[in-house]
Amino acid sequence: MATATATRPAAVASASLACRRRRGAREDARRRRCRRSASRDLLFGKASRDDDDASDDADAASNAVATTTPSDASPSPSSLESSFPHDERGVRFAIGDAFYRRESAQARDLAVLLSRTLASPPRVLDAMSGCGVRAARYLTQGNVAFVHANDANPAVTRTIRANIESAVRAADADADDDARAAATATRRQHAVTCEDARDVFAASASKSAFDVVDVDSFGSADFVDAALRCVRAPGHLYLTSSDGLALSGKNPARCAAAYGGAAIAPNVPGVNEHGLRVLIGHAVRVARDRGLRATPAFSLFHPHGPLFRVMLRIEREVEGTGDEDEENGGGADCARCGDARVVRADERLGADSAPCRRCAAAGAGAEAPPLAISGPMWLGPLHDRATVDAMRREAEILSWATTGDADEDKAARGKTKRQLSLSRLLDAFALESDARLPPFHHRTDELTRRGRGRGAPPIDRWVEALRDLGRVACRTHVDPRGLATDAGLDDIAVAAARAWEGRGGRGGQKKTRRVSR
Repeated sequence: MATATATRPAAVASASLACRRRRGAREDARRRRCRRSASRDLLFGKASRDDDDASDDADAASNAVATTTPSDASPSPSSLESSFPHDERGVRFAIGDAFYRRESAQARDLAVLLSRTLASPPRVLDAMSGCGVRAARYLTQGNVAFVHANDANPAVTRTIRANIESAVRAADADADDDARAAATATRRQHAVTCEDARDVFAASASKSAFDVVDVDSFGSADFVDAALRCVRAPGHLYLTSSDGLALSGKNPARCAAAYGGAAIAPNVPGVNEHGLRVLIGHAVRVARDRGLRATPAFSLFHPHGPLFRVMLRIEREVEGTGDEDEENGGGADCARCGDARVVRADERLGADSAPCRRCAAAGAGAEAPPLAISGPMWLGPLHDRATVDAMRREAEILSWATTGDADEDKAARGKTKRQLSLSRLLDAFALESDARLPPFHHRTDELTRRGRGRGAPPIDRWVEALRDLGRVACRTHVDPRGLATDAGLDDIAVAAARAWEGRGGRGGQKKTRRVSR
């Protein structure tokens, strides 16, 4: 009897604990339903829920919140600097527990510039918002109608919201009355949610709710199909891969799994451009399967990470537009002579065992080495020239083309020293958009290593010499030693010799070196 009496309180306590757990699970489920309902209301303009429900959800850290930020509570500069110690193009923000990559500021520059070029203010989904600086910049700099900032990490929701609201208040404080009135009608509209990105894509799929979908994902996670479902055509999809092993051919299994069976030959001179084009080609094929046409507005490779990004223009597929065989194919590289050529889709079968034509023509015969094949990949231009020109105009309006990069901190500039300035990057995009250029580039050190010339001349003189021969040529943003040209190897060697002859200046006059005393 004593034993039964002693164990009864323990049993009651256990039952009470189980009851509390069930009650907590039901409450968590209720809050998740409320968050999803709030998200749908915000995305599709449905009537707001009653005040009691809204206040209940406001207590949850991961609740969706639509905000019209008051402009009469402008923070002082000193409070901004202490609470929001980081700066990106004039937008102050805090990082907190969120992921933030300083070197990606230039990719955010490009996204903001693109959004400013659109005919009407876009609705933007920032599906993986991190600390929220990208969403804040879209809101205050991108001329947008609405931004939905989402991140699956509940620990960063408060940081995202604080960064956005602070940025909007600061922008309104700096604006004149007309600009502030315009901001009231457009840039203040935003939502913050804490959901898995795929759930957000699914929730907005039926409405195609967004004009710009920005997916700054990690690794080689494939969100293309899910993200395409919520892009309003015509619209834009900004994709990311930071999986350098897959897109450099060092992890062929992951490359094939993530990018529709693609393969990339590792250790070829233009491997990073191949990786960028494989990412584009995969997205183009997925879009085509959904009755959509995807073409690059601009494409970006950064060595940090490395990072591969492409902004795709998404349109409804119209019969007779685009040629799949012309746009998708492969690239072939010869390890012996350095020749590179395009392999069309109908040629690809057996191409990896075919010998190099140039080596065979030079008398190698059966000894000619097989080609290293990469693909399928996008064969067209990496950028749209009209879009790049419009982005350049917006950069000049904002004075971004003349005032340095997004991060003005001297200590931070060391991390981005391998990047081109925004102005030079846009110049490179404009030149790379020439449809006559092949879908690969040469590296100048590799060209000279194989005996074509007496070492690499200055690359700008090499480009100029190729143009004098009537060829299309430019530097590539993908590689500081990258030379993009439609010239064959023989013409490249001739141009190198001419570049050396004219190195001292026009007319062969050598420049004298000034010696400081």
